[in-house]
Amino acid sequence: ENMYLLLIQHGLNYDSIQCFESEFDEMLTVYEKAINNIVIFGTGVFGQKIFTMLKNTKYINNMKIFFCDNDSSKWRSWGGGCDIISPKELTEHYKDSIVIISSDIYRKEMYNQLINLGYPREQIKRITIWGTIEDIVI
Repeated sequence: ENMYLLLIQHGLNYDSIQCFESEFDEMLTVYEKAINNIVIFGTGVFGQKIFTMLKNTKYINNMKIFFCDNDSSKWRSWGGGCDIISPKELTEHYKDSIVIISSDIYRKEMYNQLINLGYPREQIKRITIWGTIEDIVI
């Protein structure tokens, strides 16, 4: 119950949190290989909300969360409990990760950037404001 209160204080409603948890559970069962990392692409407000949701799920004990950002001044600088990596580092060292794009405005550019760097498209996702997890549709 306290987890929901914390997430609601971060501007997330109860229904979207429950939807997210259900969809996150379903997403993890689809992947045959173990997912060891979740990468949030974008360190903005919505990325931080996604981080808050993720770190309060039952799965997070088995995974590491990273942020990825294009702004080199942010790399390795965030003190919120996880590292910020570059897109190049993501594609070179973390191809077994699920990437969640946290910007609706720049999602196409971010998606194309990852594809152009050779990241597997089936592992690139977005979370809507309603808590649903979706593939990126361009």
